[in-house]
Amino acid sequence: MSDDLQHLLAIDDLADDLRGILEWAIRFKQDPERDYDFKPLDELSIGCIYEKPSTRTRVSFEVGINKLGGQPLTLLKNDIQMGKSETIADTAAVLSRFLDGITYRCFGHDMVETLAEHATVPVINGLSDLLHPCQVLADLQTMQEEFGDDLEGRRVAWIGDGNNMATSWGLGAASDNIEWYGIIVMRSSKNRAATMHPAHDDHAQIWINGEQVLDVGGSANLS
Repeated sequence: MSDDLQHLLAIDDLADDLRGILEWAIRFKQDPERDYDFKPLDELSIGCIYEKPSTRTRVSFEVGINKLGGQPLTLLKNDIQMGKSETIADTAAVLSRFLDGITYRCFGHDMVETLAEHATVPVINGLSDLLHPCQVLADLQTMQEEFGDDLEGRRVAWIGDGNNMATSWGLGAASDNIEWYGIIVMRSSKNRAATMHPAHDDHAQIWINGEQVLDVGGSANLS
């Protein structure tokens, strides 16, 4: 695998590119004709693996890849041998020989990490049990459209389950200097450590099952 190969498994993988990507997406949405000749995926084939049913993720990936000049190839769970007669590592190696990129909507986050580890093309996390970076990108785009490019200091409250979106929103807020307030019902310990990611320390307040476990500038209580 090339040292400069970039995957998108979590939103903070975008690092310094985040704001530029969102600004470009807004321009493209508002005036698609302006970038009509911009086809960065021209003659590229992108495989889209779905282990679970999808409406918005599947449609948005396929339409977006097509609009950028690429050819989407949808691979449903029963279309390929991954996890049956072939390991994820085997599948990553085979698909990398034919495709120029892979999106993967899966169950366990370790599965998309394994695919990325063994692929020699970029891998995008289309959803895992831990993270959903593309959905948070869309949410941040909506915020920029409403409030402008600079979201620093804006406040976002998450009230609900401690799921993949709660975790991804915490990371997205940290990436764009947004103050994040999480009032979370944690039904299991599976996402707890990720929800308490160190990136949150300077910008987040988090309550889990009624107990405040993180204050802005304070230390986390994971007990």
